[in-house]
Amino acid sequence: MKLISSYIKPLWFSIIIVSLLSLLNVAGTLYIPTLTATIINDGVLHGDLEMITNSSATMLIVALLTVSSAILGVAMSAHISASIGKVLRDNLVKAIQAFSLRDFTHFGTGTILMRTSRDVEKIQSVLGEGLNMILPMPLMICIGLGLTFYKSWQLGLVILAVMAFMILTIIFIESRALPIIKALQLKLDTITDMVRDHIVGMSVIRAFNRRRYENTKEIEIFTETAQLNKRLRQTFAIGLPTILILFNMSTVAILWLGGYNVSIGSLQIGDIMAVIEYANLILLSMLMAIFVIIDIPEAIVCYTRIQELLEHENSDTFPEPYI
Repeated sequence: MKLISSYIKPLWFSIIIVSLLSLLNVAGTLYIPTLTATIINDGVLHGDLEMITNSSATMLIVALLTVSSAILGVAMSAHISASIGKVLRDNLVKAIQAFSLRDFTHFGTGTILMRTSRDVEKIQSVLGEGLNMILPMPLMICIGLGLTFYKSWQLGLVILAVMAFMILTIIFIESRALPIIKALQLKLDTITDMVRDHIVGMSVIRAFNRRRYENTKEIEIFTETAQLNKRLRQTFAIGLPTILILFNMSTVAILWLGGYNVSIGSLQIGDIMAVIEYANLILLSMLMAIFVIIDIPEAIVCYTRIQELLEHENSDTFPEPYI
């Protein structure tokens, strides 16, 4: 099967630009809590108004640069995902034009329609969101944890423990969701075929008085699809509350340990606020990435289905498309 990297390779320059913008965005985002801690420790607690003013001006400049890099990163990510979607659609059109009637019968019109429309859109969506949310996550984790351990190794271990529980939750959800997603895709193909057949063959269905039979078949397939959707949503519903609980408990643990360290003089008040911001940014980055990671199994299934069309050997005697 042709790897997705073959589609990404021609866009290497744009991907480098997105990576640099992500690095700038992460650095600026994490630098602001560091400035906040400095303002509290060296400015507010000592009553140094000049220091507060200068640091606030620096914070404003960093915030503007961070926002600008984020906007440019989203624009470049959209360009990359749209370009890959265009290439996939072009290849699918060329492949389908060479199909014989036997090939169309083999796959079915419904599944071909779904693979050339919804499946491509899903891949394009996951790629765009992945560049915006998954790509900055390793940078945010590495830099954020480094700053946290620099402030306090105990608070760094708290964040690591919460991250470990979040990763285990993701693995559990993904292992249960993937088989359901595959079954749901097949059901959607069947529904597309059935609706098309009913529209095209409505006169035949009425002529042979098959409306009750066809209606029963529709209700059956719709019910099965609804049950699969229900199971999928129930699986995903486990993850978000669990992650939010871990998210909030991390703040409680940081305040508890941080307050103890402040009482013994090993940590300053501004550092606690900075570590809370580091933890929120790290875990929020993971949380945003989770929403994309949850969709990756479905995107993989969609890409596999598209490759089946692209790699299918024409069964016709005349492999060239008719003109």
